[in-house]
Amino acid sequence: MDLGEKPPAYAEVQQDEFTKQDFVDLMKHFYKKDWMTGTGGAMGIRIGDELWISPSGVQKERIKPSDIFIYDFKTLTILQQPKNQRIKASACGHLFVEIMKRRDVKCVIHTHSLASNLVTTERSSFFTPSNKWKTHEQEYIKGIYNPVEKRNYRYSETVKVPIVENTDTEDQLLPQLCDVLDEHPEATAMLVKNHGVFVWGDSWEQTKIMLECYDYLFALSVEMRKFPVASRTLIG
Repeated sequence: MDLGEKPPAYAEVQQDEFTKQDFVDLMKHFYKKDWMTGTGGAMGIRIGDELWISPSGVQKERIKPSDIFIYDFKTLTILQQPKNQRIKASACGHLFVEIMKRRDVKCVIHTHSLASNLVTTERSSFFTPSNKWKTHEQEYIKGIYNPVEKRNYRYSETVKVPIVENTDTEDQLLPQLCDVLDEHPEATAMLVKNHGVFVWGDSWEQTKIMLECYDYLFALSVEMRKFPVASRTLIG
């Protein structure tokens, strides 16, 4: 093997066919990480011509394959829905569709992790006047993709994530999301103040990896608050 050969991008790595059980397992995985507790959090994945969206108000550790909402992506005609009519599709659905159509990505994950909430607070030195969280010179930056450069970030580069104001319902975030997509072509995530984060990518694998990297960096930022000198080094 040529050790100088560049590895393929995450989205290009061929994986086994993605199933409804895989979707459910991912949701349960995020629940166990305390990212989707209290029925919060959501995920949307494009599988061929279909769009799979998680249900709202269902405890994530108890979600079943039959609870997934499936739509025709082009027409948004519903192809599968839970038998229980009280179960509704995630309120994030409109946001997922907007991101997927505008950025031509295949997956969006929304989580309510503690770290992604804390880094948006006004008391944080990481909440900059331009309403962006940012960091540089951290190893996990290299796990985040830059769609403008069409490569992952380098250790020496700065990663920025736009922060928007929270709203009463998640679908009301749409105007702010559109602004983020218009103004930040390099963004693969959006933080919502006192709420959580949305992360999107070219595949579920890439999106999951970036989500894990982002959340690690958010948690690191929170810890760095305790050390002012290190904090300044972290965000530049």
